[in-house]
Order: sequence, then structure tokens, then C-alpha cells
Amino acid sequence: MGLSHFLKPNHVLVNTPLQTLQQYWHYRAFRPLQENIINHVLSGEDLVALLPTGAGKSLCFQVPAILQKGLTLVVSPLIALMNDQVKQLLDRGVRAAAIHSHMSRRDMESTLNLAFHGGLDLLYVSPERLITDKFRLQLEGLQLATIVIDEAHCTSLWGYDFRPSYLRLAEVRQQFPKANMVAFTATATREVLADIQEKLALREAAIFRSEFLRPNLRFGVLEVEDKLARIHRLLQQVKGAGVVYCTSRKSTHTITRFLERQKITAAAYHAGLDHETREQVEGQFMSDECRVIVATNAFGMGIDKSNVRLVVHHGIPTNIESYYQEAGRAGRDGKDSYAIALFQEADLKILHEKMRQEFPEMKFIRRVYQALGNYFKLANGAGQGRSYLYDHEEFCTRFRLPAQETKAALKILEQSEWLALNDGFHQPARVQFSLSGGALYEFRVAHKEYDQLIDILLRGSEGIMYNFSNINEHKIMRRVGGSVASVRKNLRQLEKMGVLKYVESSDLPRLIFLQEKVTERNLTIDRERYTFLKERRGLALQAIETYLRTDSCRQRNLLEYFDEELQSDCGVCDNCRKKEAANLQGDKKHTHSILEFLSQNDLTLTDLLINYDVVEHPHVIATVQFLLGEEMIEKSGDLLRAS
Repeated sequence: MGLSHFLKPNHVLVNTPLQTLQQYWHYRAFRPLQENIINHVLSGEDLVALLPTGAGKSLCFQVPAILQKGLTLVVSPLIALMNDQVKQLLDRGVRAAAIHSHMSRRDMESTLNLAFHGGLDLLYVSPERLITDKFRLQLEGLQLATIVIDEAHCTSLWGYDFRPSYLRLAEVRQQFPKANMVAFTATATREVLADIQEKLALREAAIFRSEFLRPNLRFGVLEVEDKLARIHRLLQQVKGAGVVYCTSRKSTHTITRFLERQKITAAAYHAGLDHETREQVEGQFMSDECRVIVATNAFGMGIDKSNVRLVVHHGIPTNIESYYQEAGRAGRDGKDSYAIALFQEADLKILHEKMRQEFPEMKFIRRVYQALGNYFKLANGAGQGRSYLYDHEEFCTRFRLPAQETKAALKILEQSEWLALNDGFHQPARVQFSLSGGALYEFRVAHKEYDQLIDILLRGSEGIMYNFSNINEHKIMRRVGGSVASVRKNLRQLEKMGVLKYVESSDLPRLIFLQEKVTERNLTIDRERYTFLKERRGLALQAIETYLRTDSCRQRNLLEYFDEELQSDCGVCDNCRKKEAANLQGDKKHTHSILEFLSQNDLTLTDLLINYDVVEHPHVIATVQFLLGEEMIEKSGDLLRAS
């Protein structure tokens, strides 16, 4: 897409936030708080916005970016989310782009050129790139209107996903003092909010905080022996789309196969799947072709499906923030939905073991660091600023390292600012021909077996003779037959024969060395930070354990964690329903009689009530609801029957 495309004037002039929303997003009105936040951004003042999952935080900086003079710079830690938002904005006609480590230098320069010539409304960058002196120098002279810090909880040691690169983002404000800085996060405690304001050096920032209360969400914790059977039963009881969260990739496939055997359309989703498969699964789920996604925490970012009726946690997350975000993907349309955690005592042992793995000994951290140097062939004193595609599975296999502890060691090295590990992002395969003109023609005549493949490549891109061009190996496979593996094999063979240059597609993350490689003895970490994070991790574990074991209102427990008060119990979570049933007058009598009636015949509620005095009807209805919740009776259509 050339520069001229971005410099075209908007086809309709807009001058208010609401008109902008209606023109580009086709929504009739803003959600609560959105318009207030947008107006504050447009006023040029700093702010912190705490908007839970589904509250529409992205619109709060995207709408003013269209209306402002100057560029909105968005700092985001997730490359996949950056590119997803950029794609959505471009599809709506908004001028947006991203710069990240998976791009070529030429593409980065082209994007910056667009920004300097007024061709962009929004530019997304990672915090690791933004804090480098080289990149900051490249931004000199840019007309910045607003600096957006997304996932701002990463600024705080009190948060659950601290990133040291966020601590230096205040320096960007010093470089662009006229720009206002606005910070957004979905989950934050009182300590995290205070930390965000201090670490980002915000100027008298206004605080916008959406309520965490989700009155339409029915939270529950079920202690069960057979999690698979209970997932199946829940999906029978709750109609509509569902998400099952797991803590391992293997579990996603096991549960998916189980559900398919029960005639429930399901698909596994995790970061280990290739880009095309993940896109296909997302598309099927969004279009309701697939009813249930069985996923690790890789699923959810950027997915806005409003009619998810059930979120089940097969595996328990390590902190309340993650649990609340994942559970909050149910019922975004405001209709009654369920967030159910399936719990066994063994889950707590797993969580404690994960915590042990997350904080390995210094000896192991040094071992991993030295292995990285060998893996990337780095000499001591070299490597600063270099980035490499990083295959975690291959690395651990080659050096015989345990995968989870190694991942934890990398995170500690990142928190001590030795390296940065960006999230994986799909990088399409690329090809450039080495032969041209007569030489290529002669090769095709002499090697007829490659003629069709070469023809498809030439027809797919005009510039492939002179520059690297992206190719889709799956589309090529569908035209030439065989498999993707055979296409890649033939492309590698053509490269060996000197016909072309071939770079395979990749979904791998990039590992960036922030400092020169040092000897094992000279490797140090921030011990104070390490100890603090370990203590915070222990408190997070206590909080999730308290939530699982509490007999009080679930919503009240969650809101108290986020420093909010609930005036009265939610009345709809599992614990509230149990209390209500226990307080019913004559509960035992009604329970016994209802079960007796239903053991003889299946009855509608109306038919059942005929057997009782009208004064008793409210108690009977409440008892029926309790028995349904406890699965002592079940409902099929309008009929009630004994389980």
C-alpha cells in the first residue's frame, strides 16, 4: 500500500466523537465511560482508564486519533494484538500501521516515512523498541498528539505481568512534552493504579474506572472428580457458544477430541498451531460454525464475540487478574451467561509446582543464559541489539533443558534487562528469484518438473524478480497438489540449485539481546526485584485459592480483590444460590415432595404448581431453581424430570 493511499482525504468530514464512531465503526452510541474518556483525551490531559474485558478500551484512543491533529503513538506489548488492531482499523478506512521486530528495515523506514508525511493517524510500537536510543532518534521531529500506553499494568511490580521496558516509557514524554499520555488497562488493584501514575510520570491524571461488577455473569466453582464429564453436562445445560480454558496445549486436543465424540463441534486453539490454522479456528468460532473453543490463554486477545454463554476453566489460572479477564469473555452482550471453574485438590498442587518452576535458582538461570549464547553462536562482548527467531522447543531439546523452568529463566533474564522476548507473530514465506530472463527460461526448459511451481510464483507477484515477495505456501499447495511439506521441499531444492532465495514462513517469537553477552560469572540479576516478584506471586496464589474455597458471594470476593465494594450479594453465583435455598422456609418438605412428584411423571412447572397452595408457589419455584442448579432435577424443553 503506497504513500498516496494514506494521504487521501477522508471521504466524509467528521467533527464529533459520535459522528466518528458512527462513520467508521457503525455503532449507534458509546458504551458507558467511553465518550467521557475520549473527550478527556481530546482535551490534551493525562488519564488512566481501567476498563475490564469487553468494555471497549481501544475505541477510547482510536476515535480521538482520527479527530486530532498529529499522530497517536500506541505502545503495546503484544505484536499479534498490534497487527490485529491495525488490520481492523485499515479495514474501516482508518490510517494505521505498526512497527515491530518481525519487519524488515525497509518496511520500518517506509512506515516511519508515512508518519512523518502525515499519512498515519495511529502508529503501534512495542515498548522494547520505543526505549532504544536509535528508534527514539528516528522519531525526532514527529508531530505527536497523544502517547497511549496499552496494558499499562505491565508498568508495575505489583501487577501480574511486569515488564521492565515499561519503566522507561516516561522518557518518551520528555522527548515529546506537548503530547498527553493516556494509560489503559483491563485489571488493576489500588497499588497497581498508583504505580502506573508514578512510573509513567503522569501529570495530574484523571482516573476513569469502570465497575468490575458483571451482574449478568453467574460465577461458580464445582469440585468434581471427572472434569470431562462435567464439561459435557454443562454444555448440555447451557446453550450457545462456549470457551474451555486449559493450562496445557495437550489438554486442548484431549478435550476437543472428547467433545467431538459427544457430537459437539469443537476446536483446539493454542500458540503452537500455525497461523493459518488459528485464523481458521477463529473464523469458524466467530461465525458459529464451531460451538466451542478449547484453548490456552493464547485465545481471547482481540476476539470480540458478544454471545459466548459459557466459559469453563478446566485448568486454574495462576492469578485473579487472568481468571477475571478470561471469565469476562462470557456474556459481553449483557445476557445471562456462566463462568464456571472446575476444581480438584490436585489443581492447587499444580499451581504450587508452577510457582516453584517460575523462580529457578541462579545456577539454572546462568546455565540457560550460556546455552543461549551457544545456540545463537554469540561470543562474549558481542550481541547487543541483535534479534533472532527463537524456537523454544528446539532450544530446550538441544540443550536438554526442562521447558517450563527454562521459560521462567528467560522471563527473569528479561526482567533483569539482559534480553527481551517478543510474542510470536506470523511471518509469511518470502521468495526472490536469483535467475532472470534467458537463464530462468533455460532452467524451466531443462527442468519441467519445476515449471508449474515457477509459473505460479511469477504470476503471484510482479516484483518477485527484483525483491523478496510474500507467498502463501498453502495456496500454492492447493494449485500444484501434494502437501505443504512437498512445496517447501521443492522451494528449498530450487534455492540449492541457485534459482531463487527462499525464507520459510514462521510463527516463532524473536529474542533480542539488550546487552553484550557476558561470561557466566558476570551474569547478575536484580535480587531485590526477584524476591519482591516471588512474594507477589505467593500472594496471587493465595488469592486464587481463597476464591476457589470461599463460601461467600463469588462476585463480592472478586470485586474486593480489585478494591470495589458490592452493596449486596450478587444473588446468582453458586454460593448465593446455596444460601438462598438454605433460607427457604419448608425447604426440606418442598424438596422431598418435588422429587416425589417428578419420580412419577415429567411435569411442566405449571403442572407441578397445581399440587401446591398458591401461597407456597414462590417457595416451590425457588426450590425448583435450587434443585436444577444442584442437578438433582433437570429440564428438557418445558418439562422437569428427576435426574
